[in-house]
Amino acid sequence: MRLSIQELDTKGRVLMHRLGDTVETLRFLTKSRISAFAFAVVVGILVLATTADLVSPYSYHVADLAKRLMPPSLHHPLGTDQLGRDILSRIIHGTRVLLYVMSMSLLVALPLGTVLGLLSGFYGGVIDHVASRIIDILLSFPTVFLALAIVAVMGPSLENATLAIGISQAPIYMRLVRGQVLSERERLYVESARAIGAGGGRIMFRHILPNLTGPIIVQATFNATAAIISAAALSFLGLGAQPPTPCWGAMLYEAKDYLRTAPHAIALPGLALFIVAYALNTFGEALRDYMDPRMKLL
Repeated sequence: MRLSIQELDTKGRVLMHRLGDTVETLRFLTKSRISAFAFAVVVGILVLATTADLVSPYSYHVADLAKRLMPPSLHHPLGTDQLGRDILSRIIHGTRVLLYVMSMSLLVALPLGTVLGLLSGFYGGVIDHVASRIIDILLSFPTVFLALAIVAVMGPSLENATLAIGISQAPIYMRLVRGQVLSERERLYVESARAIGAGGGRIMFRHILPNLTGPIIVQATFNATAAIISAAALSFLGLGAQPPTPCWGAMLYEAKDYLRTAPHAIALPGLALFIVAYALNTFGEALRDYMDPRMKLL
């Protein structure tokens, strides 16, 4: 099927408009050095996670006891651990664990919390009362403690730890969405949808939910930081990723006994975890400012 000149021109204009919006978004998110650094770290994590097998100099699980606890050198830029494994390669492959934890915990927490928040805020009454009490109870426990209790019941593994983190974060989305829905359900477009006979499900998912994407995306960015820290804490306690999975929290646990003789083995994974957590928080703040129309006027 051939396109006319007018259709090609229209498609070209739409494409250029979208490209311009993308460039403007990137410019806003990287307007300061700190936010540019955070954006570079986030992109770097995605790149390393997808190309870990290509860019890592050694296998992450092959041990060489003759080279155990070696300091950083030309052959091993970040040194080796207590089993002679290359720390740089394990940190690189550990980005896959980070990406897995962030994405899977989001897939658990976001749908669960969003649906419950929509139902609670839109219908109110007994549903809202019961949901609010559940939120209060769950949020009274720190996320990592709640995840710790869930993993203790389900058993130690990376999959169970990720599921536990997702369940423990669901009340955060639920509270956020509920508060937004309480405000949105009184707006004119909701009354108009009711007037034309739209049902509750259609109003919630076709009209209200699209207006909540901004706050939800920003909250997801901040929750990603909490997810990787919680996963690292669970792995440090032996309830998360199991050996030889290159989880940064497990690397910290394995190297804790060699703090004096080989400080690099624990300092470098800890530094990587700090940088990623800081970058995600900073990126979340930049994203929050971008979603706020008032910040674009400054």
